[in-house]
Amino acid sequence: MGSRLCKIELGRRPGYQGPDPSDGHPVDAEAVDDDRHAHAAGPGGEPTVDWSIEVNGVRRLRGPVVDDHLYVTTVPAGSGGRARLLVVDPSAESVRRRRAVPDDPGTVGAPVVHRGRVLVLATADGTTTLHAWDADTGEHRWRQRIERPWRVHARSPTVAGGVAYVRSDHGLVAVDVESESVDWRRDAFDVVRDLRRPAVAGDHVVVHETSQRTAGAGIAIAVVGIDGDLQWQRRLHPGPGFATAAAPVTDGTSVFVTVANYFKGSLEEIPSGPPERDRGGVLALDAASRETQWELSLRWPVAGAALAGRTLLVTTVWNRESQIHAVDVDERRVRWTAPVDTTGTLAVTPETAYTRSSGLVAVDLDEQAPRWRYEPDGTVMNPVVVDDAIYAWNDIPDNPPQLV
Repeated sequence: MGSRLCKIELGRRPGYQGPDPSDGHPVDAEAVDDDRHAHAAGPGGEPTVDWSIEVNGVRRLRGPVVDDHLYVTTVPAGSGGRARLLVVDPSAESVRRRRAVPDDPGTVGAPVVHRGRVLVLATADGTTTLHAWDADTGEHRWRQRIERPWRVHARSPTVAGGVAYVRSDHGLVAVDVESESVDWRRDAFDVVRDLRRPAVAGDHVVVHETSQRTAGAGIAIAVVGIDGDLQWQRRLHPGPGFATAAAPVTDGTSVFVTVANYFKGSLEEIPSGPPERDRGGVLALDAASRETQWELSLRWPVAGAALAGRTLLVTTVWNRESQIHAVDVDERRVRWTAPVDTTGTLAVTPETAYTRSSGLVAVDLDEQAPRWRYEPDGTVMNPVVVDDAIYAWNDIPDNPPQLV
């Protein structure tokens, strides 16, 4: 099975001529053009594939992230391949630059672009390392070992103010993006089962994690970003089965933490019908004081969350059914709930939420209902919205269906 990076056009504005190729980065001398398949874009906002670039032999893909170009990390299928950082020029529909990720990692996170650096977390032989490339030249500038983790796999760092905040097995590591030096390490947690990507709220860095020692209780941690001093630690929903759901979401002053409680075991063991008790919800905390601002039950376990203006969009999944909820964070209430086929991943604009199942679903936030579905062969992953288009990965089946 291979994969392809797709540009899904949402309908062009009148007079739209597409991006100016002169705005792109200079073409690298080692540029490689992959085979690509171009499709005409249609009007009216319906999804059509404008172009796609096939990337053969790839088992997992992370990204994309957009900063004039698309920065994408890939992990190859089978042995003999290498994890790579790809730079894609959307206007030329081609891969402009490839760079191998050092140390042959088995896991890489999505790239983050900040202050002229492309940052990638990679895990090789149990050791997680933060790598930095020059965004203009593609030169590998530095690497910083984070730790030899127990159950930590590479994910994207959270970057703010020239500092990359990386989750670790027992806490956080702050790395200066320009100098590569470690500003501080904070080992503030118990042995961790699941630690989500940090969120920056003002002068605080907030992490949502699940501790084994507390029988699966979620814990929110706030750390001052300047020196790493622990400001507060709050235990949420103690009890067996509770776990982290989506990574924390912040508007700069409040932190929205989601929780989920599943049965231990397979999905087949979950009984039919609605949950017999609350199994998920949202908690709003003051980032500075840790005080609870409000709490809402959503009944079903939370799978994903994203902020669109002053609306917190939350997906919940239970017994192979799923919903999307629009939570007004000022009025502290659920404005509407709609059924939608989703695995939890969200990419949002002020008007539309894009979520994936086997394909891609667009949910109109005003109409409170799905607007369209895009169902290609294979699975759609990692959607990112940019202007009038969505960039996403699409698995290519080994035996795609044939027209007869």
